[in-house]
Amino acid sequence: MSLDFKIDYTTGDMVVNADGTVEEATGKDEVVQRIRTRIAKQVGEWRYNLASGISWMDNDITDGILGLRNAEGIARQYIVNETKETDGVTAVNVVQVRFDTATRNLTIQLSVDTVFGNAIITI
Repeated sequence: MSLDFKIDYTTGDMVVNADGTVEEATGKDEVVQRIRTRIAKQVGEWRYNLASGISWMDNDITDGILGLRNAEGIARQYIVNETKETDGVTAVNVVQVRFDTATRNLTIQLSVDTVFGNAIITI
């Protein structure tokens, strides 16, 4: 795998240590970060591969999943596909998707096997 800077999931910023060095994501943390990044990426967002990502919102390329009723199954399949294509993932065990229409929140929970062991991910 290549070098990945560690991302703080609450701020979206790179993690910078007290000495000013940027922390690297390694091992299972690197695989988890890559999964989270792939799932969060909107189709058309990355200019080097406009087809990469999930069609969460309507855009010029696709209709969005978030605007559909009862879209948990569709979202689940996209999430499984993106996760399986992530370097370091050996199996996708459990994927739970919950849309809360009252709060307009989407919660994703995954259990995946990686080359570094099992990982539980909540997005």
